[in-house]
Amino acid sequence: MTIRAVVKSKNKLSEGIFSFGLEPVEGEAFPAFTAGAHIDVHVGDDLIRQYSLYNYYAPNGQYQIGVQREAEGRGGSIAICDNIQVDDEVMISEPRNHFELEEGYGHYILMGGGIGITPVLAMAEELHAKGKSFELHYCARDAERAAFQEIILEKPFADKVSIHLDTGPKEQLMDFGAAFKDVPADAQLYMCGPGGFMDAIEKATEHWPSKLVRKEYFSASGVHHPEEATGGEFTVTMAKSGKTFSVGPDEKLSDALRENGYKVALSCAEGFCGSCLLNVISGEIQHNDLCLSDGEKKEGKIIAPCVSRGAPGTELVLDI
Repeated sequence: MTIRAVVKSKNKLSEGIFSFGLEPVEGEAFPAFTAGAHIDVHVGDDLIRQYSLYNYYAPNGQYQIGVQREAEGRGGSIAICDNIQVDDEVMISEPRNHFELEEGYGHYILMGGGIGITPVLAMAEELHAKGKSFELHYCARDAERAAFQEIILEKPFADKVSIHLDTGPKEQLMDFGAAFKDVPADAQLYMCGPGGFMDAIEKATEHWPSKLVRKEYFSASGVHHPEEATGGEFTVTMAKSGKTFSVGPDEKLSDALRENGYKVALSCAEGFCGSCLLNVISGEIQHNDLCLSDGEKKEGKIIAPCVSRGAPGTELVLDI
């Protein structure tokens, strides 16, 4: 479902980083969302980009997103930052959340790198509103890249925030190895940021139980995808139509679905946004995505057809 929205504010936070405040065109409230959610922004024909909501949901409130202009990107962020202005109308999706806070922990460690601060900032807002214990670490290359620093330090939870700049004094740098040496008794970690940032935290927490570390990639750039499994043909059955077809060893499942009459909702086409997720009734899945949790992958009931596929020889029955 798409929603008509109007741009009520656009602010340049730093060189190449902008914030946008969106409100419904029709005057009705936006659908509710929880921290960690993102929306699709329709930039043009077949050009859709995902951006995390960085504010805390309030009835009749805005959707607020942060956009980093990627000069070497695929054109979506450039179109948004350069062309979209206050009072312009844009089409957006309802919020989706594959990075939702889990209840039941005594403390939450929130890690944001660069523009990846946006979903964890929303988490800090939600945890503060609920009176939960948390700490927020904002890591950036330099003060110019820490575009949300001023916004964060004005929050009522500023005393729970630590800012770490690569170019800053040594004493404010964060030593991930030391910080995460001990496995917490009752805490969970959430992280979002560029590939190198994520890799460093994953390495520092590799001895932690996987359920204690949640992650979301804000782009596929610099991300190490799991090695994509190929080399085996498998069969797909679309349960609602009963149609069955084969997918070749070098063929993408999403392409095969489109060729057989099912239009997959592709956006990033790289397995990190979750736009294309489909429900699976049965069949073994080879997961190559970055948007599903380890638990969801183990359960085997959802697939990202842009990068994932059925195991060789399996019949994958999809709920479509």
